[in-house]
Amino acid sequence: MIDVITPIYNVDLKIFKQNIFQWFNKLPINNLIIGIGKENKELENILSNYRKVKIIYQYNYKTLGYCLQELIKKVNTPYFIYFHSDVSINEYWFNSMWNNKVKGIIESLKDNSFDIQPKRFRSYSGAQLIYTDCLKDLNWQDDYIYTSEDLLIQNHIISNGFNYIKLPIYHTHFTTNNIRTKNRKTILNWQYKALIKYGIPEKHLLSYLLKTVKAIKKEFGYKIKIKKEINRLNPDSNWLTFYNENK
Repeated sequence: MIDVITPIYNVDLKIFKQNIFQWFNKLPINNLIIGIGKENKELENILSNYRKVKIIYQYNYKTLGYCLQELIKKVNTPYFIYFHSDVSINEYWFNSMWNNKVKGIIESLKDNSFDIQPKRFRSYSGAQLIYTDCLKDLNWQDDYIYTSEDLLIQNHIISNGFNYIKLPIYHTHFTTNNIRTKNRKTILNWQYKALIKYGIPEKHLLSYLLKTVKAIKKEFGYKIKIKKEINRLNPDSNWLTFYNENK
């Protein structure tokens, strides 16, 4: 038996109704742990049809990262699955993932990703099999982790000696409700702050950090002083030394 976590804010109820039926028919679910980010009685009505559902109300949180962390801490099985609400799987998906499980994360690929997702180092959340103990020590606050949670989870996994593997085990990701609740300026500013505050310095994360501050300069006309922000956000880390040696 395995726990499944799914944070939900915007949701296509028709697609989710099909997906949750599919999940319960194709997975040995211990509990489906759903984080609901805003009031949605229709969603709760769908969930009420299933016995093994735990609802966590997350109305007062502002970041996906904090919501996700709370759901992870509710997991009670050695491994868990992290699904987006718009992910559909076939009857072979679970056995294929389970037979390849590692102490870390196995990332399933989108069936329309072609060669983009597997060739890129960065992680793509949506359908992952995760070793629970490798994320139980997350200690994020509800401040900046909004679109960078997948980068920071991957960074945490690898930096702590666990495995992060992408496999050609495919799922369908409809992405019909990929609606941002924050504007572009806020997203970029939160992203660089999250990477500095919660990231463990390494070259890929530094690359994302530099791309983010470059985008801020290009799109909004002001420069982020990275050294100053490191001293403000994470002065006791190795970020400043790493940045000076690798920028």
